[in-house]
Amino acid sequence: MDFIRSNPRWNIFVIAITTLAISVDIFYQSNGAGTLDWNDWLFWAKQNYEKIISSQNLFTMVISPVQGLFGLSYPLNPFFNPLWLIAVLIDETTTAHRLTTAIIFALFASMMTTILFSKVENLWVRLLVLFLTLNIFFQDFLPFAHLVLYPKTTFSYFRLMPPQNLLLVEALILFYFATKPGLNKANILIAVVISVIGIISDPFYFFLYFTPIVLVLGFYYLLNIKNRWKESLYYLIIIFALFILGTIEYPLLLQQNIARTVFNDSLFHSIKAVNTSSFVFQSPQNIIYSVVILIGLGYLAAKKKDMLAISILGIKIIFIVLGIIYLTESINFNFMPPLHVFEVSLIPLYFIFGAKGIEAMLNDINFSWSIRQFFGFLVLMLALGFSILKIAHAFTAENRARDVINPYPPPTQLVIDEQLQKKMRGSISFAIGTDGSEFNKINGLPSRFGIENRLFFQNNEGNYFFQRYGRTTSLISYWLNGQRTLEENNHLTNPFYVYFFRSLFMRDNDYYGTNGNYFTRPQVHLYPMLGVQYLFSDQLALFDNTDKIVLEDDRFFLYTVDDFNFGQYSPTQFHYVSDAEKAVQIMKQTNFDATNFAIAHDKDKHFLSNYELVPSPNGEIDYTANEVIFEGTSSGTSLNVLPILFSNCLVAEGGYRLVRVNLILTGIVFEGEVKTKLDFKGPPFRNKCLSKDIAEIDQFDLRRKYFPYPETYDRTTKNLLRDYVIGLIDSFGLYNPLVAIGWNLDEWEKWKAK
Repeated sequence: MDFIRSNPRWNIFVIAITTLAISVDIFYQSNGAGTLDWNDWLFWAKQNYEKIISSQNLFTMVISPVQGLFGLSYPLNPFFNPLWLIAVLIDETTTAHRLTTAIIFALFASMMTTILFSKVENLWVRLLVLFLTLNIFFQDFLPFAHLVLYPKTTFSYFRLMPPQNLLLVEALILFYFATKPGLNKANILIAVVISVIGIISDPFYFFLYFTPIVLVLGFYYLLNIKNRWKESLYYLIIIFALFILGTIEYPLLLQQNIARTVFNDSLFHSIKAVNTSSFVFQSPQNIIYSVVILIGLGYLAAKKKDMLAISILGIKIIFIVLGIIYLTESINFNFMPPLHVFEVSLIPLYFIFGAKGIEAMLNDINFSWSIRQFFGFLVLMLALGFSILKIAHAFTAENRARDVINPYPPPTQLVIDEQLQKKMRGSISFAIGTDGSEFNKINGLPSRFGIENRLFFQNNEGNYFFQRYGRTTSLISYWLNGQRTLEENNHLTNPFYVYFFRSLFMRDNDYYGTNGNYFTRPQVHLYPMLGVQYLFSDQLALFDNTDKIVLEDDRFFLYTVDDFNFGQYSPTQFHYVSDAEKAVQIMKQTNFDATNFAIAHDKDKHFLSNYELVPSPNGEIDYTANEVIFEGTSSGTSLNVLPILFSNCLVAEGGYRLVRVNLILTGIVFEGEVKTKLDFKGPPFRNKCLSKDIAEIDQFDLRRKYFPYPETYDRTTKNLLRDYVIGLIDSFGLYNPLVAIGWNLDEWEKWKAK
């Protein structure tokens, strides 16, 4: 006899009314529209949408006209992620965030329900698993949160960037169709198509969400090879074909070509905290839920010989072991995403299959017919009552939730006034908190640049620079208003960019964020070469042409840079170097003149020495339709230095040769009169140019430099297990009583060490 078997239509009705009620509440409660993360990602979605349309290339990589030195925009393709497309087309930040949050909630709930119907039979189990899992990602919609210890995760992207999590739903779709019984070519086709869509929509988040699911599927197919060998063969052939086409190779190469990967061993090695460990350690109650899940998975594995459960159990144990190592040792696994993020796509599977195992155990108990009937009626009453409460809560919260302040203000709020904006051709840069200034002390910030300083400059939604001074230094504020910044904030930040600016524009004891970049050491002689038109700083006497700005009795200076580079720099002499360090040493010299000298790698010496270069001081660049336009005239052969971040994927129309100069910039070699377009060619299908970029990382020996790292942020040697144990004891209200009766944690640690 089954335990509380229910009619499928009855199940769908109960789940539908409760899910709909919660989605209404979620819509009105969503208040993430003012956060930095949402505004950054929405900006990239809008920028990429516009540039893809103007370039008429659905798969193109977008050159951002405002980020850094015409750097690449984050590789988010809204045409392959309909939620980002909806957000872009709505064009109203708050509504876009609320609507996409409600939609991703409904989609996630629908996919969860589909898998639950295929794995779990009973209505109460389906409801319990569905809403516990949904509450993990959309926290605090379940009642009595102050009384009930619901499972939690520190992963917050469902609330910050809801459209991005469509890839998690797609990963679950892959799991569903790849595990359906029987050989069905339609299922294989759906699994492959959904994976390709995920790669193109966002190669980084594809890696994040799909990899754990693929690991589970790999274990499953290996264990079940006798019954799944034909499907395994099909998948292997398709994967090989997609790799040859470049589709699968693309995210792997892109991941190797970002600064965070290149400098993990030194610069970015501090990302370590208890709440970034695996799921079981993210809250005290997660231990209890994980034990129940392990019991359920173990029952399916031992008693039912369920191959999927065995695969999920194996992966969960691996993550638990990784979490223990993470907490007890100095290693932080910075070669892969943080554990709390990397494990997130497995959480729904933990609960579904854990519940399936518990259900199987309870089925064997053989509950009576009367209990089943009563429980079905109780579920209906609870579902209806819960739905009424959530809808009532949604409308009573409407006015409160709609009061979302836009902290990323319009152009009138920016440092540069409207007159300057109209003639702004170069970029703006910031040098605040410099040596000798009182800025950090006045605002209670560390003297060296660190996490606190970065938050103060970047985030407008707290008690930061914008609230303090009424003006903004947040990069996204400038980008949203079409103004270019020298600084960058992007997962795709180039390793050459980081090496250049970390070595030249920051002090040795400064902290350098993995994505967001601010500079504290002005290099007056290099700003013009980089195309900087305006410099906003708290340091006096950097340039002759300056406007003094007084904000809340603090003095700042807006410098106008004369003769900034917009394509007219045309050096005729070269310094050839064997690595990046030698290039930096040359550019550190204040007498380095980028109008006459350029730095190139030894490998380009043979090519460049063939030319007798003449200056072409009338070159210029412009940007349109995802292309940089260069125009110039030469009486012979010239090389002009463009304030564009170099990449081997950057191609000039007409076959003009491009070369890396001054470590990060693009040099173009031409003769006579030229008007050519520069854009990115290749990825995501032809990735040879990305391989060349990766090869140059080694040619310039970027990894050799070990950047000094502030001890304040170096937590790799911190005993996180101690913090976790204290937090766990304290969460159950036992810490003070234990101390009161004489328990000494330090003595306990010494005893444990013996």
